[in-house]
Amino acid sequence: MPSIFPFLGSGEPRGIEPLRWELDQDCLPDPSHFDSLEELDEWADQRIPTCPSRRGVLIDALVEEEEGRERRRGGSSRLLVCHDFQGGYKERSDRRSYSFEHWSLVETLVYFSHHRISPPPQSWIRAAKRHGTKVLGTLIFEWKESIPDLSLLLRGPERSILALQEEPKFSPHFADQLIQLALERDFQGYLINVEVPLDLGPLVSGKAWAEGVKESTRRFEMRRNAHRLRGWLSYLRRRGQQRFEEQGRRKEEWEVIWYDSVTFPKGDLAWQDALTVENQGFFNVSDAVLTNYTWARPPPPPTDPEEEVDMKTTSTGSGLHPALEMSCKVCDSNGRGREEVYVGIDVFGRNCWGGMESWRSLDMIRGHLNPTSLRGGEERWNKNDGDPKVVGGDPGLSVGLFAPGWTWEHEEPRLERKGGGEEGGARSWEDWFREDLGFWIGRRGIEVLDAKGLAPPSCSSHRNGSNKPIRRYFPHHPPPPLPTSSSHGSEEEEEEPFYLTDFALGSGTGWFWRGWRVFDVSCLGSDAEEDDKIVGYTDPGVTCSKPDLLIDLAVGGGEGGVEVGFDQSQAWHGNVSIKVGIQVERWEGRWLPISTVTLPEGDGTMKVESCVRILPDELDLEEVEIQAGFEEEGGDPVSTSIETDEEGGAGGGWILLRSFQTLGGREGGRRVAKFGIQIRTRSEVKREREDVNDSEKRSRFHLGEISIRRVGKEGGERRSKSIQARFQPIGPGREDGDGEKLDGILEWPDFSPSSHYYDVLLHLIPPLGAKVGSKRIWLATSTRETRRNQLVIQDLPLQPERLSSLPILNPIPAQREEPPHLTEWGFLLEIRSSNQSRFAVCSI
Repeated sequence: MPSIFPFLGSGEPRGIEPLRWELDQDCLPDPSHFDSLEELDEWADQRIPTCPSRRGVLIDALVEEEEGRERRRGGSSRLLVCHDFQGGYKERSDRRSYSFEHWSLVETLVYFSHHRISPPPQSWIRAAKRHGTKVLGTLIFEWKESIPDLSLLLRGPERSILALQEEPKFSPHFADQLIQLALERDFQGYLINVEVPLDLGPLVSGKAWAEGVKESTRRFEMRRNAHRLRGWLSYLRRRGQQRFEEQGRRKEEWEVIWYDSVTFPKGDLAWQDALTVENQGFFNVSDAVLTNYTWARPPPPPTDPEEEVDMKTTSTGSGLHPALEMSCKVCDSNGRGREEVYVGIDVFGRNCWGGMESWRSLDMIRGHLNPTSLRGGEERWNKNDGDPKVVGGDPGLSVGLFAPGWTWEHEEPRLERKGGGEEGGARSWEDWFREDLGFWIGRRGIEVLDAKGLAPPSCSSHRNGSNKPIRRYFPHHPPPPLPTSSSHGSEEEEEEPFYLTDFALGSGTGWFWRGWRVFDVSCLGSDAEEDDKIVGYTDPGVTCSKPDLLIDLAVGGGEGGVEVGFDQSQAWHGNVSIKVGIQVERWEGRWLPISTVTLPEGDGTMKVESCVRILPDELDLEEVEIQAGFEEEGGDPVSTSIETDEEGGAGGGWILLRSFQTLGGREGGRRVAKFGIQIRTRSEVKREREDVNDSEKRSRFHLGEISIRRVGKEGGERRSKSIQARFQPIGPGREDGDGEKLDGILEWPDFSPSSHYYDVLLHLIPPLGAKVGSKRIWLATSTRETRRNQLVIQDLPLQPERLSSLPILNPIPAQREEPPHLTEWGFLLEIRSSNQSRFAVCSI
């Protein structure tokens, strides 16, 4: 989370352990990852009886295989991202780094690392859930040293060998623990990556065979191990579905994906680069397969510039690459949907088209450019525009994009380029983000501004971005409705927002709260050990949905001349706002679409309140009228009003545009609607401008936040209430050269279920009659802890003058409603969601 805690010790950035970036690992109970199954077993032992134990049980592998064979859904092609970035778990709260911002294009994200078990970090899980993207962990066995652990997986910890029996059996012990881990951490399954041959020694002991053992004996055991692994895989999928249903969740949420590596029934390590008869045995007991990525080996460049490059090398006449054609045939023969085959693409380009030419691989898989018309078509590759297209249309396969962090890793941004001498200087974070935008959605019409509101020059070797970005192949999916309170229409409580975004990025140098910059590390330099790293923070947990329709307008060009900028110098809340430039005359009286919104389920009409935070900039509110709402028939916005300084203490000139609108009747289920704003020039201004041609005049404004909720009546009252918060110290208080300090965990009731996170502010309240006033200080935003209503605190100084003098914190003006004074010095905590505030007194 953005937090003051990494910077409290000396006023300078310092190294942080990677588990909880603001705490030492010893202060927290859960490890971020597991390097062995033994570590997982120790974790589970601490959770008995929470974690079901089936120690000693063996299951018949062949029976489990047969029960696991069932046909599943059919549907459209999907995009899976396998996030392999510098070994995993690299996000730090004192450094800017890679930030994944394109959740709306991704159906499933796999958090990948080379640890034995890689659960996704809490911040990634929350970001995925917020955007409606499924997130999986990874179980991996690679290299020879993993063979003992793979043997342990199949036989269980209670025995050293599996006795020779008529039919192969396996232990469900670790499968149960993996399922429990997913339930506790709130992720939805695993990618299973077994990259060792299934030669697990005699009787699955994991030990070497004795000299002189026949090859036929080893081969026989490898086949039995293949059946054991297949039965275990089937059990993991089916039992995971059952456990999810027992927890009141849909069984379809649980997903087990097999990586194309080991064959069945031979048990050899032999990557197929496709779904084939050699790996279909594992595919048939999984939800999907991710194929290896070396299927699309780039051909040698032609010697003749006019010569067409043969990218498909097939003589079948289907127009498909042979690996893709094989996947289609085997999938069809097994009665499975083709979308359950994820065709691998390595963005690093190892034996495939990658990097900014990943589109070449995508063209072979998907066939066409427009995601709204991906079926059919006969156009072949045009050698003049380098555009290979699949003859016969989209085969319906899905895509598994491996390591898109390449946009960062191939040319890592730094404060300065060591050695010097390169024209253009070091690559900035903003320069990286421009390239990443080019890879994913396109660059035209989009700018990235730094904390000073400037656009740093480009130093990237890929200035122009991809020929065809990922968004050309996969449609945007809007986030699901947020969970809301059940007291709809009550006079006691407001309905919570079902849509909320402040457009925040997963990395920044500052943090804004109600228009005030409350946190800023750009004033700090670097430390001696890492003087080329970019000071700031990285936290995927703050990432919010982006204005997809507005971005489409900017990238697509054409009528309207819309420009979009990610501006880190201004924000209502979070670390960025959306700077919009439009030619007002071209949008006169028309809807300017901003975001796609999923409406909550229900029948009949629905009245909604839309709140949009705007920084007018060049929009003269005396000349124009602005309305906000959904663009649909019978859904014109009503009761639009502009409010300023709604609660007191709002900074930066932000205004609130509040609109009420009744949406038309609906049949059951969810539906998607377009949300936007409408700008009209006031009639008296129009008359004054009749003789003035200003059709090319461009006006700019900032969008800071969009919040939409369902209401039973207009203008529900916002009430401030008190709550009981609990502070649990971690160890005794301690003193150092800067005075007494404190570690602990703060926990409070989760009073705002729709809020993406809570901001925690600290009121330093003097005793009654003291000559000093109270001070309000922002502490942190809760995103990384085990629970969303927790905040882990480290090195909190108990001297008010020490805390309030930190250079990274800016003062927050007092609100109208001041907290009460105490009889002695104490902390009064203000815990805020997007639309509610609670006070809580904690004794320390």
